[in-house]
Amino acid sequence: MTIQDLPLINACLNALATVFLTFGFVFIKKGNKTAHRNCMVSAFATSTVFLACYLTYHINTEVMTRFVEPAWFRPIYLVLLFTHVVLAVVILPLIFMTLSRALKERFPELTMVTDVALDPYSADGHDGIVAPDGRVLNDETVEVLCRQALCQAEAGADIISTDTFSGTSIAQAEFGLAPYGYEMSKVAAEIARRACVKVGTSERPRFAAGSMGPLPKTLSMGTNVEDPAAR
Repeated sequence: MTIQDLPLINACLNALATVFLTFGFVFIKKGNKTAHRNCMVSAFATSTVFLACYLTYHINTEVMTRFVEPAWFRPIYLVLLFTHVVLAVVILPLIFMTLSRALKERFPELTMVTDVALDPYSADGHDGIVAPDGRVLNDETVEVLCRQALCQAEAGADIISTDTFSGTSIAQAEFGLAPYGYEMSKVAAEIARRACVKVGTSERPRFAAGSMGPLPKTLSMGTNVEDPAAR
């Protein structure tokens, strides 16, 4: 098998995932929860393999496919493509929310701990939103962190921890921001707590776990976020 075989494999995986989803819908309508669960897990596994193959193909090839013929179908194609891309992005968090709720129902004693942080999703590894000129956009970052904490709580998290890396007076001293270390950690804890209060119930409370992050100055973020050596 070569890299050129992946488009056909991807098409087959997509078709297989569609089959699993269709049967899963039929089974849940009939009240067969076990068969429905098996189909949903199979669809998730199939889609995961598809995503891996899809990324592998496009990372290792420079082929750009352009729509040519028939011209009359081009508008329809673009509408389908646009909705496909949008739904593919929207459905991703919904998938993990559904899986987490299913796990909680299957294993009620399971305690789920999540972490409010942006660095896993950023190219520069920073926990804040970074502008093109290197500035960290704090206000915009707080807004996104609030939404992230709420999504985690709604997805079934029992404990939401904050992730204020270097949010201490020791780490912030080199930037002249030592007096604001406490405030940084407090704001992060309040973000997690608001999500817990909004989603938690008396039967199932949610908890916020504060975290101050690394203490040594050597682990604090450098002034140039684009240069890992400056950290």
